[in-house]
Amino acid sequence: MNLKNEIKQYIVGDLLTDKSVIWDESTDIIASGLLDSLSIVKLMVFIEDNYNISIDDAEDLEQFKTLETIAALVQNKVKKDF
Repeated sequence: MNLKNEIKQYIVGDLLTDKSVIWDESTDIIASGLLDSLSIVKLMVFIEDNYNISIDDAEDLEQFKTLETIAALVQNKVKKDF
């Protein structure tokens, strides 16, 4: 399974309250109301724990908008660790 699919599967399985909502990898998950602030925090913890990275500065938080930008952030941080 690829990174985007893993993150999307977590969002759909654990964070979405309305499973019928239609969204894709370019949907702004905050502006659209797809996830609330608590869900964003849970998503950050999931990503930090599962990919062994730290999301802690304003630049990182700016990337938490779409599935596409979140996956790119994770890929970039994982590459830096090697």
